[in-house]
Amino acid sequence: MGTGAVVAQEALRDSLASETVAEARQRELENAPHNVQWGDLQMQVTPSLALEWDDNLNLTSTQPVAGVALRPTVSLDAVRPWGHANAFKFALTAGYEHYFAREAFDRRIIEPGSELSADVYVRDFVINIHERPSFIEESDRDAAVWGYGRFGGFSNTAGFSVLWDLRDLVVSVGYDHFNFLSSSGQFNYLDRAAEQAVARAGYQVHPTATVGLEVSGGPTSYDRPYLNDNLSVSVGAYADWRLTPHLRLQPRVGYVTYTFQGVGVAGTPADFTSYYWGLRLTHQVNAKISYDLDSGRNTRLGIYANLLDQWETNLRVTWRVLNNVSLLTQFSYVRGNDPFWMFGDEFQRFGGNLELAYRLLDRLTVSLDYWHWDRSSNLAVAQYQENRVSLRFDYRL
Repeated sequence: MGTGAVVAQEALRDSLASETVAEARQRELENAPHNVQWGDLQMQVTPSLALEWDDNLNLTSTQPVAGVALRPTVSLDAVRPWGHANAFKFALTAGYEHYFAREAFDRRIIEPGSELSADVYVRDFVINIHERPSFIEESDRDAAVWGYGRFGGFSNTAGFSVLWDLRDLVVSVGYDHFNFLSSSGQFNYLDRAAEQAVARAGYQVHPTATVGLEVSGGPTSYDRPYLNDNLSVSVGAYADWRLTPHLRLQPRVGYVTYTFQGVGVAGTPADFTSYYWGLRLTHQVNAKISYDLDSGRNTRLGIYANLLDQWETNLRVTWRVLNNVSLLTQFSYVRGNDPFWMFGDEFQRFGGNLELAYRLLDRLTVSLDYWHWDRSSNLAVAQYQENRVSLRFDYRL
């Protein structure tokens, strides 16, 4: 479970989410550099084994199902430089989760952040070509989901981005083709393909501050006529301000519009126009404490209806107050409106996690992780509480 950038519109949201994951992976590699080298190929390989207990696998308040699972995974990060600054990159975190006496909840795992990419530098241009697959079936990753223990499926994003650095002016464009295939027949109406384009232009008004404009959009086509095909476009402004070498502020605001096509189960809805905003704050307080705050309004494609309007705030604090010991605390609050059937699901969900990690040996880390979610709604059947505890062992080869 994790949190990502809070913004509106699919193409822009996915682009910023990929940047957030890439930044997190880079921090991990800096803290634990590559431990395997084969010629020019540098790799970091980390197998993991977790034992996990969950008291509400099906996210319901009526007949919650508890279970204990064993989750082996392996993480691989590889970089193969070529030329002066170019590089091939490969990242993968994959595994399997087996529930004792609850085999219906067993699931395969390909974590977001897995990718195959190449970075090419040509004078003032940086070209990135990538493919980013994931396979996730953890229902509680999405605050809008309730009543199901295995929601999700396979998604893949393939495309490219080009960044043109003119010193004070930086222009970037990107294109991705996105596919989603549900792992459950109950949600196969969400199977879809989308074309996503993003363009940004930022001007450095001060050595520590950049302001710019961003445009994104593209069509989405569903495989089945339950939800409506649509075309989305967003236009907005953003800023990136480094107040100090350790404090960074990134606000953004804009408008997004959805134009619907085809005939879904509820006919063809009227076009939708709204606004989005986001604010991200990252701060390295000192050598021991750091945090990032991410908040905003997010209008995105829905699960039970065409669109979901969602307000979200995420806070993540990392504490390294003792040698070989780290503490991670996360808090999340989501308020949303999903026009589910004739009633609508007006919900709130708050919760977070506490993770204590201890480096037992030079290559072995033991982590104890606790998650709690509390979801309220105007629909009694859509309310639930969930507690999850896991004990995990990570070994760097």
